[in-house]
Amino acid sequence: MDDKNNNIDAQNPPFRGLGGSQAPPLGGWGIFIASSSDFAEILEIQKKAFYSEAVLYQNFNIQPLSQTLEEMQEECKEKVVLKAVVDGKIVGSIRANAHEDGCWLNKLIVLPDYQKRGIGEKLLREVEKYFPEAKKSTLGTGANSESNIRLYQKVGYQIVSTTTFEGGIEAVMMEKTNDIRKP
Repeated sequence: MDDKNNNIDAQNPPFRGLGGSQAPPLGGWGIFIASSSDFAEILEIQKKAFYSEAVLYQNFNIQPLSQTLEEMQEECKEKVVLKAVVDGKIVGSIRANAHEDGCWLNKLIVLPDYQKRGIGEKLLREVEKYFPEAKKSTLGTGANSESNIRLYQKVGYQIVSTTTFEGGIEAVMMEKTNDIRKP
């Protein structure tokens, strides 16, 4: 992973909120490529973001909560990892990698205090741009995670199947067919 902070989209702020009703955070923001030096901070955000999922499913042994920094570093070797930054502070992240004829997205995370401001949506849309030849984008989320499912549906994902995650958590697999335009 490149250790430079490459700004992706500084002209289109991700903080419009749902229905434009929320005020944007003060100060600077951006979506950047994360470097390995960001991983410890991203891992802490991951644990805070997934805590509500652990409560919902009454399972505090889920992988996002138990993952170590070394495991995260290994997981991210072949992935695009983006971070959302507000006032110099990382507040969210997403990971994705090429998979078969598409891309696999996972661990979309936003600090609880920054949720419902459009950051997750912006991270989703930005990471998809790294896979322009992907015929589809795929992700999974807990079947009872209604706000996650609504967000994914808002950006074009549809439930295509059900599965069971580690720990017995019922989940849905969601896909978005990508419009590939050939010259």
